[in-house]
Order: sequence, then C-alpha cells, then structure tokens
Amino acid sequence: MSEAGLVTLELLGQLLRDVQRELREMRRERRVDMELVTDLVRRVNRVDTHVGQVDGHIGDLRSDLELMIRAELMGRLGQFETAVDHRFDRHEERIANLEGPSPGM
Repeated sequence: MSEAGLVTLELLGQLLRDVQRELREMRRERRVDMELVTDLVRRVNRVDTHVGQVDGHIGDLRSDLELMIRAELMGRLGQFETAVDHRFDRHEERIANLEGPSPGM
C-alpha cells in the first residue's frame, strides 16, 4: 500500500471513532431525555390522580353543603311559620276580646 492509502485508512479510522463517540453521546442524551419524559409522565399521572380526588371531595362537599343549606332553610321556615302562627293567635285573641263573650256562653 502507498503512504496515501495509509493516511486514508487512518483518516477513516479516526472518522469512525468520532462517529462512535458521537453515537455514544447521543445515546446518553437519549437516556437522559427518556428519564425526563418518564418522570414527567409519572408527575402528570400523580396530578391527574390528585385532580380526581379533589373532584370527588368537591362532589362530597357539594352534597354536604346542599344538606346544610336545606336544613338551615327548613329551620328558618319553621321559625317563620311559628312566628306567623303566634301573630295570628294574638290577633284572634284581640278580635275575640273586642267582640266580647260569645252569645252562647
């Protein structure tokens, strides 16, 4: 072989080593990227699970809040009815007092 042929083989060998080094670096970067993607997928799954739990809690709280509001409204309605009944009773007594004793008594 001529000297020019050896230089060409050495050059090809160096180029091959450079390509292999670049491939190793690209593989390492790919592994790092895959680890990051895997970590992000895990985080997204955790957030999704947490959001589902929060939605469940909100649903539970909504039901509890509805019951509390209904109970409060029913209590106030009952108080209002009682107050109205008392006023009617007082007005009936006043009217009865103004009319005097009933004729049959």
